[in-house]
Amino acid sequence: MPFVARPIPFPPDASHTPQATDNPEQLYSAPHPFQLALRWHQELTGNSQLTKACIAKREGLSRARVTQVMNLLQLPETIQEQLQNPPPPLNLYAFNERRLRKLLGQNDPVLQLHDWQRLLDELRHCAEN
Repeated sequence: MPFVARPIPFPPDASHTPQATDNPEQLYSAPHPFQLALRWHQELTGNSQLTKACIAKREGLSRARVTQVMNLLQLPETIQEQLQNPPPPLNLYAFNERRLRKLLGQNDPVLQLHDWQRLLDELRHCAEN
């Protein structure tokens, strides 16, 4: 029996850059992958019998996809804090998962922070224009 994974929905118009006045909850029907990672981590810590495989089955995802999302929690603490409280005029949805995973590809936290700062500057510039 083939296994079909259901993708995590993302905004239909991904080219839309949310503005400071936009309410992220109204713009997007699905939680951001970073929010999912935080939620799943909380569930895993609170329930010793829960596994990533259980979460994957419940969410209709592959275990690999759950791990991929959970890997966002390997970003440096500074980045995670800024994702939880994005600097104005940005909001969490300005940071797509692909860009965050690209930061994870850098094994050096110093390089991750450098690339993070470049990403922040780029997104702020786009939000201002």
